Amino acid sequence: MSLFNEFEELVNKVDAGNWEFFLLGDINVDLMVDTTSANAVKLTHKFDIYGLDQLITEPTRITLSFRSLIDLCITNTPTKVAKFGVVHLAISDHALIYMIYKVQHERAGTTIIKTRQMKNFHKASILRNLQGKAWSDVETLNDPNDMWSMWKDMLMQAIDKHAPLKTKRAGNKKSPWITDHLRHEMHRSRSHNQGLIMAPDRRDFLKKNAVLGGSPLAWDQYKRARNHTNNEMKNAKRKYFTDNLESSKSNPKKNLAIN
Repeated sequence: MSLFNEFEELVNKVDAGNWEFFLLGDINVDLMVDTTSANAVKLTHKFDIYGLDQLITEPTRITLSFRSLIDLCITNTPTKVAKFGVVHLAISDHALIYMIYKVQHERAGTTIIKTRQMKNFHKASILRNLQGKAWSDVETLNDPNDMWSMWKDMLMQAIDKHAPLKTKRAGNKKSPWITDHLRHEMHRSRSHNQGLIMAPDRRDFLKKNAVLGGSPLAWDQYKRARNHTNNEMKNAKRKYFTDNLESSKSNPKKNLAIN
């Protein structure tokens, strides 16, 4: 009851101020389609009263024995959300949920790279699209600039449809203790058990395999790979700071550069 009272008090303030509202997190109320608990009904009723949308529709916590939707993305302005979704990570049984706000803010020193998404590109499909364009309409115009603009617009519409633009940040500082060897371990974790070396498996692949298949063996393989990788990362981070602090004893100013 306290949770709902605090939630309603927060939403009341947002509603009174006519503010945009975005809330992400573990609400601990299962909103799976087949769940009709009193708390789920009560929460969705408050969504209706205040005109809120809950965007996530797939399970966000999956284990061997159950699936639930308790990590929510709630907003009163879904039109301002460019993208949202669920990412199943290997480090937790809770999935990562996210919302992307449409306004972009570029920090100083950040480089934004734009590339074409070619994953689903098919040459035959874009050629069929281009063949169906009304290219002859260009000849009905008299101004060369207008002709160029119409021709370019039709071409870019086809390109954007079949190879959409994708933006990403470049040049962000990475964790210096994550070496090439450790990065290899993160993707190809090996587990040792009573002298038996398991075949190299991808940790993230094992998590997805466990989520989709749900077998006890798949979950056991994923947990071993996850624990092995986590221990490797902790040891690498500890060694990085220990070695750097030791080497900078004669020059304390170097400690300021360790991060």
